Amino acid sequence: MRAGPSGLRGRVKRKRRRAPNASIPVIGPEREAELRQRLEQAEPLSVFETMKQPRCPHCEKGTLLRVDDLQAEMATPGERIIVTHLSGFRCDRCGKPIYDGKSSRIISRLIEQNRPDGAYTATVSSLGGGRLGIYLPRDVLRNVDLRQNDELRITAVTRTRLVVQKVEA
Repeated sequence: MRAGPSGLRGRVKRKRRRAPNASIPVIGPEREAELRQRLEQAEPLSVFETMKQPRCPHCEKGTLLRVDDLQAEMATPGERIIVTHLSGFRCDRCGKPIYDGKSSRIISRLIEQNRPDGAYTATVSSLGGGRLGIYLPRDVLRNVDLRQNDELRITAVTRTRLVVQKVEA
């Protein structure tokens, strides 16, 4: 007998490693993307929809009522975004909204689209003829709508800060 982790004597169980099972299917990236899209389109039932007279989780006294007139607000630098006609539940006592799955996905996409991206670095290069240039990282190009020969406006805010904006035609 060996001493176990607690110092008591007893039997030590050892796990056997099993060989990978060939009967388990492997899902490729295309199938995974198809399944993910189907899941996003499916409208799951909320826990509150399956209950009779669900109680508000915020005030614990009111009853949640199904509504289709909820709003979500989001503030970003320079603008305020309001999304209307969202569905979900509202407490009849405290008025707090609870968004259903479909509305939550709409709000999540909005937040994801308007989330400021992380900072990127670029190195200043010499283009010749006394001109300087920068190469933008691919991640930046994926997140903004820039194409070759687009015109940009560069504003020097301070000696160490530049603002780069695409000139809209």
